[in-house]
This record gives sequence, structure tokens and C-alpha cells, in this order.
Amino acid sequence: MAGVPFEAVERLCTPATSAAGRELLLRRDEFSNAKAEVEEILRSRTHGLSKELFRAWHKAIRSGTAPPIADPPSRAFAACWNRASKLANAEAHFDQCLQRELKTAREALLDSARTILPPYLVFAAKGLHERLSRQSSSVLGALPPRNKSERAHERTMLLYLQRICAKNDSLSAFGPGGWGKIGKRISLTLTPAS
Repeated sequence: MAGVPFEAVERLCTPATSAAGRELLLRRDEFSNAKAEVEEILRSRTHGLSKELFRAWHKAIRSGTAPPIADPPSRAFAACWNRASKLANAEAHFDQCLQRELKTAREALLDSARTILPPYLVFAAKGLHERLSRQSSSVLGALPPRNKSERAHERTMLLYLQRICAKNDSLSAFGPGGWGKIGKRISLTLTPAS
């Protein structure tokens, strides 16, 4: 039977990056809400801020950067400062997770491409067999740099791998899933090629 267990694709998952991404989106939303509240206070003209502090907060809100370090005069300013700090931490955590898990996922993808894909690439794009054999002969552990071409190639390998893991491929080096003829008397004649 053609096909590969789905575990080959599971090796490519990035759970920590996914969790960090959800956290980052939450923190961005919280900061956006806090920023909108501060913008409303600054527009009201009854904010009670000194001219310098008003300009500093206005500039921070307009540019999307962290608010100025000063004792905030109200709850909204304190919340904005707190949310900006949490957003910066979430961005740093996301970047760390992404760098760590991306390397692991790329290594697993290239390993699967070298060991699993070749027999299934009967109808693959021109040059894919050669590229896979070149990669398997390269030094193990040395990932190629991620440029536009390499990302496109990795995406193609991932789609092929996903297909053979999720679907019993009917056309591969292993032959068709089944060719035959069914007669009127419900007799089945199979003629598999050896």
C-alpha cells in the first residue's frame, strides 16, 4: 500500500511558536485597546498633563512606541504603559520560539524529503529529484540559507510530504492503488503490473 504514516508531518509542527503567536496577538489587541483609550483622553483636552508630558504621550501613541517613562497621572496611562511592556515581552518570546522551532522543523522536513519522498516523485516538477539528491549529499546539519528560492522549494517539499501522508497516492513508484475491470456479472479482474 502506498502512503506514509502521518507522523512524518507531525515532526514539522511548531507548538511553542503557535502558542507564542496566539499570545502575541492577544497582547497586540490589549495594547491597541489601551492606546485607543489614551488617545481619547488626549483628544479631550481635559487630561491635566503638562505640555511636555502631553507631547511625549502624543508622540508615543502616534508612533506606536512605548509611552514615556514617567508617573502616569491616570489609570489609562498606566494600563497603556503596562500593555506596551507586555507586548514587547511577547514579541521577544515569539521571535525566540520561532527561531528555535523553525530550525528543527526545517531539519525534519529535509530529512523526510531525503528519506521518504524520492519513490513518490514520479510526476514531480522537473529538477526536484536532482535537488533532493544534491541536498542528501550535502553536509548533514548545515541548512541552506532561507531565501525566496529555498522557501519556495521547502513549501513544495512540504506539500508533497503532506499529500503522501494524508492521502493514499494512487500514482507513484509503487503503482496504482488498483486497476481493473468490473464485468456485468460483478466479476472482478485485476491485472497488476509486476
